[in-house]
Amino acid sequence: MAVFVLVHGGWVGGWYWSRVAPLLQAAGHRVFAPTLTGLGERAHLCSLAVDLDTHVQDVTNVLQFEDLHDVILVGHSYGGIVITGVAERTAERLAHLCYLDAFVPRDGQALADFVGPEMVADAREKAKRSRDGSRPDAIPSRSRRGRGGGRCKLDDGEADRPSAEYDSATYTAVQPRRPSSSSHLYLL
Repeated sequence: MAVFVLVHGGWVGGWYWSRVAPLLQAAGHRVFAPTLTGLGERAHLCSLAVDLDTHVQDVTNVLQFEDLHDVILVGHSYGGIVITGVAERTAERLAHLCYLDAFVPRDGQALADFVGPEMVADAREKAKRSRDGSRPDAIPSRSRRGRGGGRCKLDDGEADRPSAEYDSATYTAVQPRRPSSSSHLYLL
């Protein structure tokens, strides 16, 4: 039996893995699919204070509070940046890192290095226009189509779920990457 922690990408939540988790569980594995702060059903927690460090802490907390060890940590899209930070903090709890069609940052890179200045500027502008100036408004997931990058087949049929935009701090936070004892798998 293996332990999987599945980290979704942007604009979605832990439900993103709703088709994969049961398959892993049916094979006898334990599966955790947390929703990152400010996204999915936790969109109400989005604020200017939420950034990459918050998301790394979300996943780190799952590992610690569930007392998980020998974890296969999977990150999709933006989740790749998150799992890189988690590996730096809790390498001793991890067996493998799996980057599933994910961003794989080098030391000192931020999400902005992958998505470009236009998307970062757009996020900043949306944060400014939000109702209270502290968080972007929820958006229907369907409107994400065509905004850069394809849609993964894992979430087919889930396109109508509401979600939330990223805050600009998530784009610009840099996560240092240090070698860990975990093996790495890259699936594109």
